[in-house]
Amino acid sequence: MLSGMREAQKGWLGKIIVTVMFGFLILSFGIWGIGDIFRISHREVVASVGSRDISTIAYRDAFQTELQRQSSRARRNITTTEALALGLDRQLLASLLTDAALDQKASQLGLALSDATITQAVFADPTFRNPDGKFNPARFGEVLRQSGYTEQSYLREQRGFYLRRQLVAGITGAPPVPTLMLDALHRFTREARSIDYLVLPPSSVGEIAQPDDAALTAFYNGRKAEFAAPEYRALVLLPLDPEKLAKPETVTEAEARAEYEKQKGSRFTIAEKRSIERIPFKDKAEAETAAAKLKAGTSFDELASERGLTSEDLSIGTAMTRAGIADPALADSAFSQPQGAPSDVVNTKFGPVILRVTAIEPAIVKPFEEVEAQLRQEVATERVKTGLRDLHDKIEDQRASAKPVAEVAATLNLASVKIDAIDAAGRGKDGKPAADIPDRDMVLKAAFQSEVGGDNDAVSLRNGGFVWFDVAKIDPAHDRPLAEVRNEVLNAWMADQRSVMLAKKAADLVKRLEGETPIADIAKEAALEVNTVDDITRSSTPPGLSPAAVNAAFSVKSDGAGYALGTDGLSRIVFKVKSATLPPADPAAAATLTPRLKVAIEDDMIQAYVQKLEADFGVSIDRAATQAALRGSDSQQQ
Repeated sequence: MLSGMREAQKGWLGKIIVTVMFGFLILSFGIWGIGDIFRISHREVVASVGSRDISTIAYRDAFQTELQRQSSRARRNITTTEALALGLDRQLLASLLTDAALDQKASQLGLALSDATITQAVFADPTFRNPDGKFNPARFGEVLRQSGYTEQSYLREQRGFYLRRQLVAGITGAPPVPTLMLDALHRFTREARSIDYLVLPPSSVGEIAQPDDAALTAFYNGRKAEFAAPEYRALVLLPLDPEKLAKPETVTEAEARAEYEKQKGSRFTIAEKRSIERIPFKDKAEAETAAAKLKAGTSFDELASERGLTSEDLSIGTAMTRAGIADPALADSAFSQPQGAPSDVVNTKFGPVILRVTAIEPAIVKPFEEVEAQLRQEVATERVKTGLRDLHDKIEDQRASAKPVAEVAATLNLASVKIDAIDAAGRGKDGKPAADIPDRDMVLKAAFQSEVGGDNDAVSLRNGGFVWFDVAKIDPAHDRPLAEVRNEVLNAWMADQRSVMLAKKAADLVKRLEGETPIADIAKEAALEVNTVDDITRSSTPPGLSPAAVNAAFSVKSDGAGYALGTDGLSRIVFKVKSATLPPADPAAAATLTPRLKVAIEDDMIQAYVQKLEADFGVSIDRAATQAALRGSDSQQQ
């Protein structure tokens, strides 16, 4: 057609005809709405605060950056699905909205920073400095490239960061920590109570009468969901678990021994440790004079005594490793010195010293034979990982043609795992673990979010492997009839009745304790033992007491009584508080706690301020746009 049109334009008549034809075509587009092509509405904004927009690109980039950071921290690829389940998208959007609100307020207030101030802040950032402390332009450029910034975009972001910090600093202004807050925290953390208690076992309520059919049916109908059958799924898995695919028997002793020698010092050796003392001197001349006295017969202890040094003054540390000593000269001398003998003068970073080693713990090296099996497994696993990516790609190629997992496994001569029925917790219909699934929770989470015939992404394992899966069948959760679960319902009814009666009996005993009946008398009547625990704090859980009992002991008056669930989850602990003590406030502890409290107060102030700004400016979020922005994030990450 195109060639015919080109031929037609060779003559003057053809040119006129083609011109007229295209004229009608253009006119028809104008009438029928070619403008719609240029008016297609793309979702370019995911949220707004007042007049500040958060673009789709900014949101997606922030999500990808955090996803990579979390994957690096976890040492495995975290998928978008996992990140969304953790709420990463909501956290990031909240953070971006906070920044936008503060940016708008800073702009309203006319806050600004000069280019010189921003440049100075960049130069002062230790991230961009050499070991000698000087700014390194090459390092600056490298970090920006790795983070996806241009110089202009980075400086623009830093300007926003410092302006927000300036605004926030004006709001918080180093708030004082109220004395009342310190007193309350002191009481909460340091108060100690002593109690007497007894344990009411479930058997103390006697026999429970059997319910009639009407009572059992009513109980079943009220708690039917507890006896329902969970959703079960039939799965076919294709695991590529490097640890299971590894063949340690193929690793020779020489290869394992070579790996042992490579890692012996860092992994299989407990480093030598030494306890070290030192006498410091003002200058080298003073140190040399002292060294001469030592050689003339003065002992190290006598020299230290002459200089008024105590054992605490002398000690650098006990059980120190060479790596734990920052000064190389000090480390070299200390770890070459025989025990008990004073060293020559050692010139350290902090001036001349004379050392003495007071104790030596020799290095301990695990023999090769002890770790040989472990090393063979690790070497074999690393070999598998080397070829795992190629195998991964072959499987993905097969899956791209819509082949089921079982067929892919057969084609590539790999073992698949067929599971007839498994619930979301990994149990079969018999209540036992249904299969040995690597990283079971992650795999099942993905499998229970899929459907029969779904196109499922491989699940990345923590050890670098993968699992592909197909959902072959879904048996939905359903209520089981009373006839099928009668025994379970009966046992639950009996347990429920026993618990109610036990709680009532415990409450009655508490009333008697509050009425001044001694706990010893109550224990004697019930043939129970009285136990005593002293100096309980809110953070402690003494043997015999449950966390619930400790909480209850601090929820009553200083001479009160109460009860709580026992350590077995069935019995009841009935107690009487004997005494409550509060040691004097420790100024040192308050001084340590105050900075943390200031930060907490500042955070609360900032949160309240941002909430007010967002309410004043107005916040709008396009949920559909946020979801669309993150589609395909897994493929972008890879």
